[in-house]
Amino acid sequence: MRLKTFSFIGCVLMLMALSSCQRVKPKPPIATTLDSTLVIPLSTINIPIDYEVVKLQEMVNTKIKGTFLRHWMKLNNKGDSLYIELEKRANITLTWDKRTLSYSFPLNVSAKFKKSFAGIRFKNEQPIQTELTIHLSTELGFDNQWNLKPQSTIRGIEWIKDPKLKVAFLNINLRKVVENAIRREEKNLLPKLDEVFGKLIDTRKVVSKIWMDLQKPIRINKKGMQVWLKAEAQNISARLTDTGPELITLDVELKALVQTILEGEPIPPSNTKLPAFKRKEGEDDSLNIFVLVKIPFTKADEFLNKTLHNKTLSAKGYSTAIKNLEVYGTNKGLALKVKVRGDIDGQLFINAVPEYDTLRARIYAKDLNFDIDSESALVNSANWLLHDDALDIIEKEMSHNLQPYIDALPELIVQAVGKGNVGEKIDLTIDELTLKPLHHIITIHDFQIIFQANGNASIGLKQKVFAGQKKKVSQH
Repeated sequence: MRLKTFSFIGCVLMLMALSSCQRVKPKPPIATTLDSTLVIPLSTINIPIDYEVVKLQEMVNTKIKGTFLRHWMKLNNKGDSLYIELEKRANITLTWDKRTLSYSFPLNVSAKFKKSFAGIRFKNEQPIQTELTIHLSTELGFDNQWNLKPQSTIRGIEWIKDPKLKVAFLNINLRKVVENAIRREEKNLLPKLDEVFGKLIDTRKVVSKIWMDLQKPIRINKKGMQVWLKAEAQNISARLTDTGPELITLDVELKALVQTILEGEPIPPSNTKLPAFKRKEGEDDSLNIFVLVKIPFTKADEFLNKTLHNKTLSAKGYSTAIKNLEVYGTNKGLALKVKVRGDIDGQLFINAVPEYDTLRARIYAKDLNFDIDSESALVNSANWLLHDDALDIIEKEMSHNLQPYIDALPELIVQAVGKGNVGEKIDLTIDELTLKPLHHIITIHDFQIIFQANGNASIGLKQKVFAGQKKKVSQH
């Protein structure tokens, strides 16, 4: 009887022990098999660069000095001829209106006239000195290599003082003669002016610099794992626009692919080939930037383990420590396999759904829940893990702040216009730059998301926007 009683009690105790050590072994979340990459839409970055007409006028007057024309010309078959010299007498004034640059060119005119009359040749030994102003219109265009190609025409000639000549008994007004001579020499005079003017703004240099500087990597963060923003230029177009009488605006539009590069990943090379000039169509001045953010699970594992290794979870007198974390994708979202050691030994399988917080500009994990794979007798009492520190800690560490990405986007434009190389001073205004998620996928390798940023940019470049030699140039 005693033996039977002992055997019964022993069996009960054994069953109780087996029951308390029964292994809870849930099925791990099933990993996704998706292996794909999001295609980045082309970003459109409009960079309006303002050139001040008053600065351009100063440069024109610095570069254009001296006498422009010295020439004897035959006027007719009767033996009449004219020697003419044209010399700048005062500052050239520029006006910009309806996409046409006009300038008034004050000149001193020195002329000698030879005329045959009744078989007698007359000429003035002392040159006539007179004054006029040539009014010109210049259509600004580009050649295939982005060089500025002005094409000037004479709109009119304004006489300040008539060129009257007295030779013997003759009193001759040379106004028509001089005007015809100037117009006849237009093909020789105006290309010289256009050449000087075209070199004042080295548009090819400016556009080439924008093209290359846009593609320089920009470091987004200063602490933790390094992240860079990298653009790869695809196309570029531009046009000169009329934004008012004070400014000539070079409206540049760039098309580029923009993505983030994480520490340890190779930075893609820049596209060094500047396309041929293409005229920008339309008047869009907005920024429409698409940024591809890829977070490889290996990098997420590295970051989480560095941050959370040996992190202690404790509540209600119990504690356990995180020893290792592994992130992977599922068809429903993200999963974490967390190894813990302590009062509970085993693995936590955490499910999470990525979400974007527009107000805080953050990617975060929501709807966190987990199952425990453990032989610990405390498993059935482990609800303290479900509602306290564990999920809060995991959620916090899986939150990714995107504000630095937003802050870095204007830097694309700032570095594209050169920080003192293209312009000594840069006035940059970004209006209402907003960031919103467009698409995301979770693959066997990573979490990918494309963000779209919209806004408007205004850039003013001051002083050193004009290229050319410092010394004064005289045209002869």
